[in-house]
Amino acid sequence: MGAAALAVPLAFSSSVTAFAQTAAPEPLPAPPAEAISAITSGNLLPDFQNEYLSQVVKENIWNTDVKLSHEIGPRVRGSEAETEAVNWIAEQFRGYGLETEVEAFEVTQARFADITPNRKTDEYASWQFSHSANGPLTTVSGDVVDIASQTTGLAERTDLAGKMVLADWNTVAGTRNTMLKDLRTAGVAGVIFAKVAGQSAPESLPSVGNLASEEAGMVVLGSAVNQGKRMRTLLADGPLSIEATTKISSTTSHNAIGVLPAASGNPDAPIIYLGAHIDSVPGSPGASDNGSGVSILVEIARIMSQHKYDAEIRFGVWGAEEIGYKGSNYHVKTVMTAAEQARTLGAWNMDMAGTSYEGNPGQPFSFWALTADTTRPPLEPHESPVLDFSNQVSLIAEQGNLPIGTVSRSDHQPFHDVGIKAAVFSWMFYAGGTNIVLEPAYHQTTDTLEFVSAERMAHAARILGGGAFRAAMNQAKLDVVDADEAVVANARVAMSCEGDEGWRDGGSTDADGKLTVFTPNTSCDFVALAADGSRAFVADTALAAGGAAVPMQMQKASAPVFALEAGQAPSATGWYLNAPVTVAADASNNFGDELTVEQSIDGQNWVSGTDGTTFEEDGRYELFVRATDAQGNVVPSSVPVNLDSTAPSLAVVADAAKRGAVSGTALDATSGVASVQYHVGNGAWTDLKLEQPEAENAPQARAMAPQVIEAAKFATQLDLGKEATTVEFRALDTAGNTSKVGSIKIAAGAPTGSLSNTGAEPAAMFAIAAAALVLLGGGAMLMVRRNRAQQVNEDA
Repeated sequence: MGAAALAVPLAFSSSVTAFAQTAAPEPLPAPPAEAISAITSGNLLPDFQNEYLSQVVKENIWNTDVKLSHEIGPRVRGSEAETEAVNWIAEQFRGYGLETEVEAFEVTQARFADITPNRKTDEYASWQFSHSANGPLTTVSGDVVDIASQTTGLAERTDLAGKMVLADWNTVAGTRNTMLKDLRTAGVAGVIFAKVAGQSAPESLPSVGNLASEEAGMVVLGSAVNQGKRMRTLLADGPLSIEATTKISSTTSHNAIGVLPAASGNPDAPIIYLGAHIDSVPGSPGASDNGSGVSILVEIARIMSQHKYDAEIRFGVWGAEEIGYKGSNYHVKTVMTAAEQARTLGAWNMDMAGTSYEGNPGQPFSFWALTADTTRPPLEPHESPVLDFSNQVSLIAEQGNLPIGTVSRSDHQPFHDVGIKAAVFSWMFYAGGTNIVLEPAYHQTTDTLEFVSAERMAHAARILGGGAFRAAMNQAKLDVVDADEAVVANARVAMSCEGDEGWRDGGSTDADGKLTVFTPNTSCDFVALAADGSRAFVADTALAAGGAAVPMQMQKASAPVFALEAGQAPSATGWYLNAPVTVAADASNNFGDELTVEQSIDGQNWVSGTDGTTFEEDGRYELFVRATDAQGNVVPSSVPVNLDSTAPSLAVVADAAKRGAVSGTALDATSGVASVQYHVGNGAWTDLKLEQPEAENAPQARAMAPQVIEAAKFATQLDLGKEATTVEFRALDTAGNTSKVGSIKIAAGAPTGSLSNTGAEPAAMFAIAAAALVLLGGGAMLMVRRNRAQQVNEDA
């Protein structure tokens, strides 16, 4: 605004053709300005679906898998480790506010041995070995002695007594039996048969089987190739001792169920299941199978627990999947009622959802959704809500259509058995039919975090978890029309819901003016903005079960109303009286939008309206202005800027021959003469009647613009009493400037008549004048003329 010290708004007058209104119209109910700003600037929060995608933290998933597969380790059904893992997950669920319970069910037992070495390598590894089928359940320990491939002469070795003997796995059972007989004679503490390279299934635990009755009291274990190599690596660095505890698992396994109840409390609310099995096969840390699935499940539970839903969300951690999905089967077919089965929308199961294995040539791994519909071709997405919602999220996440296949063999099968739509999600290669290609570490002792991808687990959490999240949300169906009820396509929508600190991106309407927005159980304000600046606002819409129809009718933005601001107030007639004057333009519409205003003195070169334009010389100017809204719509106009800082000049002559007769001329070249006034003594100021010549085409000129009277003449007879008096004169211009006051002293004499024009021609009046008062540029002086010997008194 330059040096302006005072901002004075001036609404443009309706007398100016370029501006049709004198003030902004009454404001319509308008969307919050911050909503429009957020839409136009793109500074929007993500919608709920994209927010979910952004909230998946791969480090959280990874750390959970570290807990399960590395710190807890192999989680054989019914084992203490499986129970520890189930209870730990249950605590995570409770921490997220889920109603949590642990279910128990019967399973068959498994035998294995847990090994504790006095030293370990710095790597992810399994220290769980196989155990003979009839060996003792005990704990033994001792230094490790490696006999490698030696099969004879063992009974005579005196260095083996009390030792844990490490021997190569011999595939001939008779040879192993002979070795065990000799090693019993040598008095060993225990025997570990380790597979060696070249043998079948090198990274799975060998089956030791039943021992001969004489050796049934021995601790005989079996290890995979990587486990044998690890012990030999440690031995190479110095003595190694181990403690081996042979175990048989319990006949009880467990599920952990965490529930987010429906926010409505509706007992018939739809149910959504997400599940993953927590157990692993003996000897396997189960980092991929299925620490990945459970870790993903926990992260999904963390995110989904932040909202309320009108569906009931159940998170299931299933025990004993590896022996025929016992845990999920128990829950579905024993715990669930028929009514619960009927109201279950779908089941999302995750199994082996994080391998880093890329696949084989021609068999690249991808993220698949597989249903148990094994007697038919794979389903299309629309045939299952599990597939449909997950596919929608895959497209939203720009991952393309979700690959779909068929397979059973996991915890989605029991749900399928009772008619619930279900799918298992996994990284694999689907070969058609029910044929799948899995990772090399599948059911191996090498299923460690070394072969798990945090990025792939996060991908799985986004797609399958995002699908369940989408299924749980309500749907607001927006229908946007304009003031004439015509559909509005491509209107951008923002929404702000309970607890939001800003406006979310709601998307854009389709060709029919429709848009479906997904939200949890909440209430939201909706704003729609069209390309022409029209907008609609619907406040506090409750979004609950069944969704909500949200009709929205657009209101048009009014044309901008421009206003001027300057460092001085204009006069009542709209003129600025002090030079220079800096004028800045502003504009507003009925919505109070932030408009970009520019101005120009020639209509070609534009500057920011806030910078202002300075006028230094008196004159009438046209200031061009234009306003641009956030949608790029431009409205041009113009406004007069009038500056007159010079007072009018005034010349008055008194007729020495006729008391009270005066005449004169007022001049003002800029705004024009408005009036000439006089007063006698202390009387009130009185206007003199002015006469001005009618210019050619004057009627047309008056029609085009206000007429400017640059020179105004007058001749009149003052109404005076007989006493001597003083008469003062002044001139006023249209802008509001006033000349300085000048006076003429009139001697006593005969009273004069009423004030009137004398009828004499102005020129004649000047010709006979004897004295004149001249006021020039605001100053005043007495102009003296002599007629014969008479002199008029001076008063300057």
